[in-house]
Amino acid sequence: MVTFTMLIDTLCKEGKLIEAQKLLEVMIQRGIFPDSCTYNSLMEGFCMVDDLNSARDLFLKLFQTGKVDDAKKLFGVMKTYGKVEIAWELLKKLSQEGLEPNVVTCNIMINGFCKVGQVDKANILFEKMEENGCTPNIITYNTLLHGFCQSIKSEEVVNHLHKTVQRDVSLDTISCTIVVDMLCKDEKYRECLDLFPRFPVQKHQIDIECSFESPLNFQA
Repeated sequence: MVTFTMLIDTLCKEGKLIEAQKLLEVMIQRGIFPDSCTYNSLMEGFCMVDDLNSARDLFLKLFQTGKVDDAKKLFGVMKTYGKVEIAWELLKKLSQEGLEPNVVTCNIMINGFCKVGQVDKANILFEKMEENGCTPNIITYNTLLHGFCQSIKSEEVVNHLHKTVQRDVSLDTISCTIVVDMLCKDEKYRECLDLFPRFPVQKHQIDIECSFESPLNFQA
């Protein structure tokens, strides 16, 4: 299987996708079943040449034949190549079939939306996670915080921070760095600092206060 997968990967990287698919058929005919690495190589090839129909067909084929875990791993490939819209379409397909994505898959999608500037869609997915009983983790929160900050949506950052307080989410140094970055761009949101004593990571408050009192000349 390893040899076949390596050959398929090489063909895909060279843009020889027809040959790669034929080799996949030969592989299966010989009773050698491909794994997620094989499918990832094919998905990369389809994304590289913008063959989105084939990318969609590959996902649906895996999904319909019960290889749901292999199908979910393709979201990471699609995100890497900026094919977020098709990934979003396929994610909804999973939900329609009663197979809700886990937190890892959702984080991949949220990160993908944020990277292409579609932070509003990322936020919609975040809200759907909670509705469907998929609990966001610190990676989810940090990804959205960073997305809002990059999109200069400071009010959304503040709202998101309030959510973390309400849900008793333990923020980390990455969370604090994101807030520091936002405050450097827009000092009127100093109210964010008032939230930090309520976070489980209060030790960061001193560092942030010191970082901002001097350079931005905030007034208490």
